[in-house]
Amino acid sequence: MEMSTNRSDGCPIFYDDKAESNGLYNGFFIVVAIISLMLDCFLLAVVGRRISTQPDLYIISGFVISNVVTSLGLLCASAYRIWWRTAEPLCVHPAQCITDRFYVPMHMVGSDAVAITMVLLSLERFFLFWRQKWHSVVFSPFCTTVMVLATFLFSCLEVFAVYLDAAARSDKLISSMCYRKEYTSQIYNYVYTCTKVTLAVACLIFYVLAYVIHKVSVQKSGCPTSLGTIRNSRRSSMLFNLLIIALVIALFHIAPLVLKPLSHASPIIGKTVKIVHNLYLPLSTALCFAIHPFLLSSAQRLCSKFSCSILERFHRHTSVVYIG
Repeated sequence: MEMSTNRSDGCPIFYDDKAESNGLYNGFFIVVAIISLMLDCFLLAVVGRRISTQPDLYIISGFVISNVVTSLGLLCASAYRIWWRTAEPLCVHPAQCITDRFYVPMHMVGSDAVAITMVLLSLERFFLFWRQKWHSVVFSPFCTTVMVLATFLFSCLEVFAVYLDAAARSDKLISSMCYRKEYTSQIYNYVYTCTKVTLAVACLIFYVLAYVIHKVSVQKSGCPTSLGTIRNSRRSSMLFNLLIIALVIALFHIAPLVLKPLSHASPIIGKTVKIVHNLYLPLSTALCFAIHPFLLSSAQRLCSKFSCSILERFHRHTSVVYIG
């Protein structure tokens, strides 16, 4: 199949007189993607130091890699859409969005893997507080690695399914911007949206169950020692933070459905929803540092070493010793 220009019949090219605002809109997504990539690389550097000792770090590594793939897809898509408005718009067949636009399947794989690994993280916390013996088996380093790899494999299968769905409508021409709602069918969009919402709700449910189980076990056992009280308090605080984060993630996925009728009446609402949804990429990585004790302490040590090395370059001949 050869590409068709905007002079082809039946090609829905819409020229927007607000090209400057759309350029800023996509430029903002480029900035978001770059910030997300920087945070992801920093998180991978931190996780790599202790990945063999904690099973949840395997899942976090898979999550970060998924986030990197998603951010790269967003970066390339936004850059192309800025260029698209300065060049002659093209029309393509739906299947060409998968075969000729590498960033489309890249974003698809990353986005799906992010959603599934978030469920795996919540499931890991649930098993840790519900059945620790099962947790040591199900989330062993080997099994966790297999589950993370299976996540990416499943995401790649979704790309193949989208290609088959798009190829079935080869007689149709769409904009080369390749929006999901254009290169996929209405039924597929409905299934995709329901699946994403279901995964977000499942993540929330597992964190709720883990929090409830932990609270019940604390009330039954009691903690006569101060050390046990501190440990349970930290676990409760961590689970509560995870619960709030899972609730926010669920709202990120449900909000577009609620605001979809309004987005047709006002394009600003539609763009706002997309901005909030894509802000999840850098925020989710930053939240990993906030909720995971090891990641937070390791990040603080790395930052202190980095800042100290910079200070030593400027103060090579100064030695300060604090005694207290």
